[in-house]
Amino acid sequence: MTSSSKNVYLGENSVQKHPKFSEKFNNLIKYLLTGEGFGEYEKEENLFRFFLRKPIPFKTICKILQLTSKKYISSPTVLETKDENLNRVIKYTLKQIELNKVFGSNRRMQYYYDLIQCFIKGRLKNKKLLIIGPKFITELFLSWTYGFKWKNIYAIDLISNHPKIKLMDADNLKFKNLKFDAISMANVFGYNKDPHKCIEGISKSLNKDGVLVFNSSQFKNPLEKTPLSATLSDDDINNLLKKNFFNVISREIVKENESAISVVWVARKLS
Repeated sequence: MTSSSKNVYLGENSVQKHPKFSEKFNNLIKYLLTGEGFGEYEKEENLFRFFLRKPIPFKTICKILQLTSKKYISSPTVLETKDENLNRVIKYTLKQIELNKVFGSNRRMQYYYDLIQCFIKGRLKNKKLLIIGPKFITELFLSWTYGFKWKNIYAIDLISNHPKIKLMDADNLKFKNLKFDAISMANVFGYNKDPHKCIEGISKSLNKDGVLVFNSSQFKNPLEKTPLSATLSDDDINNLLKKNFFNVISREIVKENESAISVVWVARKLS
């Protein structure tokens, strides 16, 4: 982890500004209560952000984010579509949210940001991140603790419970004059109806040397309505990535049971 300070030029003298921890914490609480001032924080991961990722402060802040986003969580917006597969995914996701009440401190994507931090070229404060399928604003906050500027964090999902999460289908990415340096996609690939279109769209949305981190879920005994992306073999996925100008950096099996296997991929955009 890195520690950083902010240089402020005053005439002919250059001094280093070290905001007090109490000042930073007060400003953070102010943001969580009012939604103002988030961009005032230092723009690279530092000891303060690292501390906020620890279990107790992270859970506390996530609870506050929950409360400040209560009206969005209770009345989420949903992508309007006639696609049967997407509507099935939306219905399933809404049911899981209702059953599990998972609004607070889920850290399912932390490993993805560890990998991005490891493999991305350059400092995260200068990079644009796209999160596909984050579910909640807390996952955007988690990515911020790694050093991304808040304004450079973008997110899309089929269901949105916060204005910063835009409604969009991963198979139909549409970003005008905007490209990213990193894209994370957890528990999405496997529900895609058109995995080829998904990876092609991601490739077009990434800058050269950009990093893609995602997991593939392959069902060992797929049902009739199983999406195509959940039936692809590792070789299929590897070839699909290569076809779309990706170099696979890492592949790791993270979960396997009798019915399915989940693999986390890290790939770099070559051109």
